[in-house]
Amino acid sequence: DITVNRRLVVNLSYGTMGGAHDGQSPLEMALDELVEKRMNLAIVAAAGNSRLSQCHARLTLRPQSRPQSFIWQVSPDADVPSSLELWFPANLSDTDLANLTVNIVAPGGQSVDLTIGNIELLADRPKPEPGDVAAVAVFTRNAVQSQGRAMLLLFCGKTIFREDNFGRAPYGQWRIEVVNRSPDKCVEVNAYVERNDSAFARARRQQSFLMNDQEAVVQECETGANPSSASKVFDVGAYWLSYAGSAPFSSLGPSEDSQLFPEVYAPSGYGSAMPKLRVAGLTHGTTSQLGGTSAAAAVFSRWAVNWLASQTPDSNLGNFEFTYSNIKMELLSAVALRPIGEKPPLPAPYIDPELQPKGSSISGPQSGAGGDQCVR
Repeated sequence: DITVNRRLVVNLSYGTMGGAHDGQSPLEMALDELVEKRMNLAIVAAAGNSRLSQCHARLTLRPQSRPQSFIWQVSPDADVPSSLELWFPANLSDTDLANLTVNIVAPGGQSVDLTIGNIELLADRPKPEPGDVAAVAVFTRNAVQSQGRAMLLLFCGKTIFREDNFGRAPYGQWRIEVVNRSPDKCVEVNAYVERNDSAFARARRQQSFLMNDQEAVVQECETGANPSSASKVFDVGAYWLSYAGSAPFSSLGPSEDSQLFPEVYAPSGYGSAMPKLRVAGLTHGTTSQLGGTSAAAAVFSRWAVNWLASQTPDSNLGNFEFTYSNIKMELLSAVALRPIGEKPPLPAPYIDPELQPKGSSISGPQSGAGGDQCVR
């Protein structure tokens, strides 16, 4: 109920790697709208644990330049389907999109070329026979996961061996190549693998990831999880208490609009020997362990609750209006800024701009020879 005036902090220790990472998914837009309309509300999201998971690649396609490519490695024992998404800039015209071609080569050798609006079926042999189809590629003009953006989805079925071998999808190395035939438009394409290794219950390894082909295109940056890309959600990264800096798995930014990401860090473990926090167990007198940015988001949420509860009419804020922008300004200004090398005390979250990657590769649109402008 948006009319309720009670102060509220919502923790979303949840996220996916799929999506455009532009804050324009239906869930992210709904969260932003809720925060905009409701006073006294702070929503906290885990930044993600995919920094080292090889789940993001960026291709910068200059006008009429040679194609760029990467490898999508799918394991032979995937017991759930795997998916790969290629996202194209929002402001490309139909002509710009018509100048783009995506070539997909399956592990078995079958090769298909996709242009905008195409759907192709793939199998594990160069010349598929009826019943062989085990993967599908769709190149759509307006994907529902974002507003007005083109997306190519490559969906691969289960690769785990079954006695009847029915519907077993191709496993191994998929080669993805993108060609830009535009005479003047530079286009930046972002590829994301949807992670489906379980964080809870029965653990299984990550079943697919990206690898460089001819050039270094796989990125550690822009690996934040959805819905942490929402503009009015606090995105929380993780740090280890014995380590001066972010945890190696904690996803990095910047966001699609080149803003700082994550906004804040919170503890999620003690170090490489004990990467998780000890927390209360499910039964009386027991303890358990919780790690990752999901744990960091929960720590930050508790810290935010304590801070919001302390702001009474008698506090230094007086009759403070608890809108999102005011909460963000006061809450993050209350978090101490510390340089790398100074160990942050438990349990205070902290912001550390030095933890953000640097360089032109993440600083937004780039100019190339001849003054062409890369579109993101």
